[in-house]
Amino acid sequence: MKEYFKILGLQEGASKEEIQKAYKKLSKELDPKNNDNQDFFIEESEKLDEAYGRLMNSSILSTTTILDKEEKNSINANRNTVSSEKKKYLNRNNFIALLILIVLAQFIYLLGLQPKKRTDQPLKKVKRKKLQRKKLQRKKLK
Repeated sequence: MKEYFKILGLQEGASKEEIQKAYKKLSKELDPKNNDNQDFFIEESEKLDEAYGRLMNSSILSTTTILDKEEKNSINANRNTVSSEKKKYLNRNNFIALLILIVLAQFIYLLGLQPKKRTDQPLKKVKRKKLQRKKLQRKKLK
């Protein structure tokens, strides 16, 4: 299929009008009658006629357009499945739940960092006694 477009000097997927214009132009240039019936021009004109006949066959053109459309649809379908998967995870309810979880985690973290008030009286008494003993020892050393 690609060879036929190359023979006519067109890109793949050209319209019927473009195919007809290219064929008319090349058929005039490669006409063996205008070129002394040389074998090269005879072969090239046969290739040109075959390519034109094949490309103008509507069934071939329609299948290529159908295939192109199917490829585009499959690509779009893949994109849609990916985007629908993203939508499953990034919906509003999940987003709100995630925010609440983050706020709670920060709150718990901050509670853990607050300085604790010590109401342990026995520990204070022990520290006082140690301090008193040190003072007494200093006095005795002097």
